[in-house]
Amino acid sequence: MYKRQVEHLPGASDASLPTLKIAIVGKRNAGKSTLINTLLMTERVIVSDVPGTTRDAVEVLVERGKHRFIAVDTAGLRRKGKVEDSVELFSAMRTEAAIRAASVVLFLIDAAIPVSRVDKKIAHTITDAKRPVVLVVNKWDIAEGRATPRKYEKYLRAVLPSLDFAPIVFISALNNWNIDGLLDVAADLHRQANFRCSTGRLNRILQDAITRRPPPRLSAKKQGKVYYA
Repeated sequence: MYKRQVEHLPGASDASLPTLKIAIVGKRNAGKSTLINTLLMTERVIVSDVPGTTRDAVEVLVERGKHRFIAVDTAGLRRKGKVEDSVELFSAMRTEAAIRAASVVLFLIDAAIPVSRVDKKIAHTITDAKRPVVLVVNKWDIAEGRATPRKYEKYLRAVLPSLDFAPIVFISALNNWNIDGLLDVAADLHRQANFRCSTGRLNRILQDAITRRPPPRLSAKKQGKVYYA
């Protein structure tokens, strides 16, 4: 059963809950529950060294500085061939549902180990759902001496090409490092994703782009055309 665990603020009602919903996803032991607890500044979600502790998607209301949102802690995913029981299978399905329902997805990458096939599967799930996403490189305090942020970003772009558009933020959930910066990026991404442009303005932008860089020729005599957007 889907667990909805939301702490109501004094005088708050369901109608007053924030519309911004952030799904925290990643493979097992990437630090998702640790991040939730750091956001809440309390051990609200069970954190364990044993992978797979979280089985359900758990929603919590978070207020931190200027940010107020619902965070969804999801079950850690692993390769399909290693799914052991129906409970784990349904946990994976609930994680995918949480991605589709999210305003913004925080995709946690464990910086201490190489990107895996599971990470690549999660990346494809996010792109298929067409959700705004932030690549969150967690445990950077452990990996910092091994690579620079620039080199690690280049590595991520190479191994996760389907998310080459996503902003990258380095954090340490355990040490509460750069968490506010992460939330700023997530909020900004949400604003961008909800921007609506009129057809007229969009076509003026398109015309300006075509003027600066015309479409390629289809043949020696035929020029490619873009009619409208």
